[in-house]
Amino acid sequence: MATRIRIKSNDAVRLSGLYFIIDGMIHIDGTSGEVKHNSHINFFRSLMEYIPELKEKYSTYSYLEFPRGMIMRDPTSNKIIMSGPDNLSEKQIKKILHEFKYNSNASYEFEYDEHYTLKYIVSTIRKKLKKRYSKDMVDLEIMEVEEFFTNQMKMFN
Repeated sequence: MATRIRIKSNDAVRLSGLYFIIDGMIHIDGTSGEVKHNSHINFFRSLMEYIPELKEKYSTYSYLEFPRGMIMRDPTSNKIIMSGPDNLSEKQIKKILHEFKYNSNASYEFEYDEHYTLKYIVSTIRKKLKKRYSKDMVDLEIMEVEEFFTNQMKMFN
């Protein structure tokens, strides 16, 4: 089951939008028209606002720490283009396609985008933290981020 933020279409229409994977669930901002959130940070803030359980549990977390991605349909070619963590399994990709109202056997193109990879997330967090904290503290935080991200991916099966 997924949390949907602002879907303006009937169930037969294929959607485009952003997604987060949190605690084994996919949360999508999907629409057949204009996507409400133009960034994952804004979408994450909305999730925290509208889902009290997530806010209570994750209000101190950065959106960067969660697996996330996007999916869209090219209207001219009708091709589904998606991106997300580079370690998504075929089963996980099919679940994402399903939540965006695509047949799980639909043909898609996975576009690599480093912004969704654990390596990029770790690098970004390391750069932010090393300005204020010792190397040991940064290494400890990075280890926790890697474990958290990996566990989030494992729960989404």
